[in-house]
Amino acid sequence: MHRGRNLIKLPKTKSLKVELNVPQAKRSLLKRGMKAWVQTEEGQRQVTVVKVGMFKAQIDVNHPLAGKTLTFKVEVLNVRPASSEEIAHGHAHGEGGHQH
Repeated sequence: MHRGRNLIKLPKTKSLKVELNVPQAKRSLLKRGMKAWVQTEEGQRQVTVVKVGMFKAQIDVNHPLAGKTLTFKVEVLNVRPASSEEIAHGHAHGEGGHQH
C-alpha cells in the first residue's frame, strides 16, 4: 500500500486512531505494525496499522516520529548582527529580507 497503489480513502476525523472498513483483497495485505499510505482529504498520508480484524483495520494516523525524543546535531556556520528590521520584528529574516 504505497504511493498511489492500493490506496484506502481515510475519512476526516479528530481521532489519531481510526477504524476503517477495508475490502478483503486489501485487508489481506495489511499486517500489524506495518506502515501504509492512505488517501485523505488533504492528500496522501503515512499511517501505522494497529490491528487487522475480519472486516476492519485500525490505523494510527500519528506522524511516525510523534511521541519520540528527537536529537539533532547541528553546526553553526555563520553569525551576523541582526538588522534593525529584524530587531523591530523580533525574529531573523531569510536572505533577501522579510518573507512573511
